[in-house]
Amino acid sequence: ELLSSFANTGENILSEYELELLLAKSLHLIEWAYRNDLYHYNMMNVPMELLHSNRIGIKHDELEKSNKAFSILREEQLGYYDKEKLNEILQRFDKEKLENDSLDKVFKKEFQFSIDNLFKFFGYLIEQGESNENAEVFENEIPNIIKELSNEIPTEEIKFIIERLSLTERKNFLSPPKPFRKEDVYPWRFNRNLSFTRRPLILYKNSIIWGNRNLSNSIFFLFDLIDDGKLSCYTKEMKEYISKINNLRGKNFNNLVYEYIKSIDGFIVDKNVKKINKIRIEDINKNTLGDIDVLYINLKKKKIVLVETKDFNSVKNYYELYNEYQRMFVDQDDEKCFLTKHKERENWVKEHIDDVIQHYSLENGIWKVTYIFVTSEHCVANDTFEIQEKIYSINELDEKLLMNI
Repeated sequence: ELLSSFANTGENILSEYELELLLAKSLHLIEWAYRNDLYHYNMMNVPMELLHSNRIGIKHDELEKSNKAFSILREEQLGYYDKEKLNEILQRFDKEKLENDSLDKVFKKEFQFSIDNLFKFFGYLIEQGESNENAEVFENEIPNIIKELSNEIPTEEIKFIIERLSLTERKNFLSPPKPFRKEDVYPWRFNRNLSFTRRPLILYKNSIIWGNRNLSNSIFFLFDLIDDGKLSCYTKEMKEYISKINNLRGKNFNNLVYEYIKSIDGFIVDKNVKKINKIRIEDINKNTLGDIDVLYINLKKKKIVLVETKDFNSVKNYYELYNEYQRMFVDQDDEKCFLTKHKERENWVKEHIDDVIQHYSLENGIWKVTYIFVTSEHCVANDTFEIQEKIYSINELDEKLLMNI
């Protein structure tokens, strides 16, 4: 990324040693940039001091606490598909999906080339690379590519593919031109429009340079971003599509949690609860408090549990951890956090306990009301900031836990 952004004047020849030195410095830069987020966002108390050797020293206790929470997340990700209870549910769980043709349309609107032509273009480059077994890096002139692909891909689309998927020289590495942001060049951030993963081609004079492994990885990465609803995009059509993807993922995950809890004997289970006993769940000003994602009633222990489900995108660094913490636990001026909203629904149920008893035909008596969160992945913020809320990942759910909430 760094080298491709510089104009090649031919005045300085970069040796292998100098390249390795740049990589070593970059590694330290990225490491300190991660830590800088801890201070910039006042996330945790990590004392820093100047050592006798004139090096900067920090106490690692708080870092270790955060890293331990990240490690729990990683272990879950690696073991997710080994869980028999989830495999059984997933086999009978009919996921809703968006129409594929709608993706074709919004993709072309966003990128100015079709998915089919993108695969043809990448296939052509990969085939060229495979024909040269003695090389790792390949180069081809753009006029030659256009000539060889002219019968398969319109020339304008080839040019758009190269433009949207190439890194090229610019005046200042840290100040990219619009519509890019400064964050798009920070290697300690993820999902960047100017990353080598998102732009696997290097535009040099009238040629493009590529490596097959990164080229193959980049196309999987691009469609993973779309499927996960994380693509940073520009057009209204793609933004709306990504919004639909996220809503659908949330709905599918909510159904997954519902199906699992419903499979346990001794529970009454409901989902997407907007009204109880024909009374809307709202505050005194008639403002909606939102649906109860999943509600289950433990008949034996006379307990009503409100479940808020969250299909998280896993956090990868301290900046994303901070954003997760804000969304989950910190009210903003114009938006309440997930925890506040969930507690408001809990209070509403407590105030309308007679309606709950009547609606679900429960026996009279004292019923306890409580809540939990169920997340698609381990909530690192809950550990790092020591919130100690009842937040469980889908992997942590089992019958014993749900019985004893």
